[in-house]
Parts: sequence; structure tokens; C-alpha cells
Amino acid sequence: MRKQFIRLFFGFASVALLVLLIQVGVFFLNEAYQRRAWSESVFEEYHQRFSLLLEEAIATNTLNQQTLHRALLSAMDDRISGVVVRSSDQTITLAFGKTRGGITLSAKPTNRTTRRVRTLSYTMELNTQTPSLREERTIRSQEIPLSSEIGPSDIAGTFTLTVNGEEVGYIDVLTYTPFTYQSTSFILKALVAPFIWSIPLGLILALILGAVISRRTQRYSDGISSALEELSRGEHNVELPEAKFDEQETINASIRALDKTLLHNRLSRQAWLRSISHDFNTPLTAMGLLLEGIRDEVFPLSPATIAKVQGEHALLASRIAQVALYAHLLGQEPPIDQKPFNANEFAKEILQSTKSERIELTVNTEELIGDRTLLGYAAKALLSNALNASGEPVRWTIDSRSMEFTNKGTLPQEIDFFEPWERGDKARSTSGSGMGLPIVYQIMRLHRGNAVIEQQNDDVKCVISW
Repeated sequence: MRKQFIRLFFGFASVALLVLLIQVGVFFLNEAYQRRAWSESVFEEYHQRFSLLLEEAIATNTLNQQTLHRALLSAMDDRISGVVVRSSDQTITLAFGKTRGGITLSAKPTNRTTRRVRTLSYTMELNTQTPSLREERTIRSQEIPLSSEIGPSDIAGTFTLTVNGEEVGYIDVLTYTPFTYQSTSFILKALVAPFIWSIPLGLILALILGAVISRRTQRYSDGISSALEELSRGEHNVELPEAKFDEQETINASIRALDKTLLHNRLSRQAWLRSISHDFNTPLTAMGLLLEGIRDEVFPLSPATIAKVQGEHALLASRIAQVALYAHLLGQEPPIDQKPFNANEFAKEILQSTKSERIELTVNTEELIGDRTLLGYAAKALLSNALNASGEPVRWTIDSRSMEFTNKGTLPQEIDFFEPWERGDKARSTSGSGMGLPIVYQIMRLHRGNAVIEQQNDDVKCVISW
């Protein structure tokens, strides 16, 4: 039970952790996207205010460096953390405000590093001769010299200033993040907290589920084990534990089917033993009586008496040979070595051995593929049964992968002719031992085929196919 509990616990825990990790990953990816979207929206609003101030300066012909710096400061709100102004040669000429981390920006930073930054960019073309402002919005990646305090993600957007067709400078706009504000930070942290607490709660839930299910499953497993032990001792109609799931019901149904099969096999073995005893005892008794009669001089020691003893001996030897053949075939596994042989020669050989003129033969193929010896035994056994069952002609049809035997007659009900020592009506089994059709069935099994016997109107038809 301990191994089962550990397996279930780790299974539930893995699923719980996987779900939690996916949720945490989605949360942080969404948080990063929303943070970027928030920064870009703040930059867009800053751009609108800044553009209006530039248009006013151009219209009043008061645009200069001081008014530009004043417009940058006037357009800021509490969401803009800082602004960095670079000249056309990438020299920082002005920096005011702070980074997201609260570090004051310096116009003359001690350490500068050129980094590739992907930002929302506006190219602002100012024409002072004909007062106008034209803008082009793009998202582009560019190399920007930054101080060590500024990270690439701190820059929300960049303005490229062009005056009368000449680039005069660049303006990098820095914004705060939603976490900068206490109320927003509190809300976001409150959203993250359930994910943190979900991990131990998920493990506890997995522990409880693993314990409950493993205990219920163990009870079911113990019940199944007990039922199988009873079956192994030869008992039947064993009691099975109650199934809680469809899978367990399938197992129970399989064990019930196994129970019926084992009971059927036990009854069959008993019937086999009785039939073997009867079939072997009859010729043995006859031979014993004849020999005692000869000893007591009741029967003369004549060729006729010896012929009767030999006949009973031959019958006993034949039945022993059938049992041995059936046991041999039953112990083999398919497939067997199958080779092609001539169908007409095969049929001619069988007809010569049966020595009957009541067989109507139809051969629809030139070649058969299979074990010639075994197929010959099957054909002889089925022809013998059909000839004994009726005094009328027997039809034998040979195709490339099947043979059909038809005779007049009626099949008895509820008899499995392919079960050893089963006998049908007198016409079908008077001279047989009940082993012919079971041997035929085993031959077809080794050929990966089938044998079927059925009633069709007034005819009994047996078909073997492989």
C-alpha cells in the first residue's frame, strides 16, 4: 500500500504543481505584457501633450532650446520618471528626473554603455520656415548609449527631432511601472499571494487524495487477490469486490468470464476422463472376453477368433492414436510451415483412400497452400463423417483457401462438435470416437483458420478455411 500511496501522491502533486506553474507563468507573462502596454500608453499621452506644446511654439515662432526643454518639463506628469536628451552625436545634453529604481539622472554620467533597445519611436520633423510639424510613428530597435543606472526596459519611447530636414537630437522618455504606486502594488501583490499559498495547499490536497484513493484501491486489490486465490484452488462463483470505476468493472467482468471458463474446462476434463475410460474400456473388455473364451475353450482358437481380437486391438490403437494426435496438435502454436501443392493430385489421393463412389468433387483451384498431411487428415475425417451421416451423395468443393463438405441430414441442438468426445446424432457418430472434428479444429487453428458446421435447410454443411 505504501508504494501505491507514494505513486498516487507524486502523481497528484505533479499535476497540481504543473497547473500552478502554468498559472504562475501565465500571470508573469501577462504582467510583463501589461507593464509594457502601460508604459507605452503613458508615453503616447506624453507625446500628445508634447506635440501640442511644440506646435504652439512653432506657430508663435518661439521654438528654441529653452522652449523645447520647457515643453519637455510641462508635458510630464507623475507617471513620467525622467527624460534624457541626446544631441545628434549621441552626447547627453540634458537629463532630469529619475530612473524607475529612484536613481537621479545625470547629464554627465560616469559610466555609459551602448545597448540595443526596442522602443516605440516618433520621428518629429519641424519646419521653422513654413511653421509645421510632421510626425511618423514606428517601433524599432536601435543602439542607444545609456548610463549604467538605466536599463533597456526603462525607456518607454524615443523622439527623434528633425529641424528643417536635419536631425538635431533624440529624447528618451522613462516611465514608472504600476508597482511604483502603493495601491496598484498592493493589488498586484495580493493577486500573486494566492499562487504562493496554492503550492502548499496543492501538496496537502495531493497527500489527502493519494491516501484516500490508495486505501480504496488497496481494498479492491485485496479483494481481487483473494478471488484469484480461490479460483486457483478450483473454486467457482467467487465473490468479487464492488467496482467503483468502469475500469474495475471491466476487471470484474473478465474474472467472471475466467471463472466460467475454468468451470467449463473442469467439467470438460471430467467428461474427457469418462469418455476416455469408456472408449478404451470397450475394446479392452471385448479382447479380455475373447481371450478368456479361448482359454476356457468357449471360443475355438481359429482365424476368425484371432481376427476379432485383432479388430478390437486395432480399434483401441486407433483411438489411442487419435488422443495422441489431438494432444500433439493442442500443444503446438501457429503458424506451421505451409507449402503449395497440386489440388487435383491431393483430391485424387483422398478419394482413393475413402473408396467411396458417393463423393461429388468440385475443384476450383489448381494449387493449395498449407500442410498437406494435416489438410489430408481433415478432409478424410470430414468426408468420413458426411458419408456415415447419409446414404446420399456428399458434395466436396475445394477452393484456394477453403474446403466445403455438404451432406443431407439434421444437426442436433446444443452440441459443440469441436469439443473432444462430443457426439451428435447416431448418423453422425456411430463409428467414431468423437475426436475427428476436434482434431480438424486444431488443424485449422494451426493454419490460422477456422472450422464451421451449420444447418442449411435439409443439408449439413461444414466449411474449413485458412
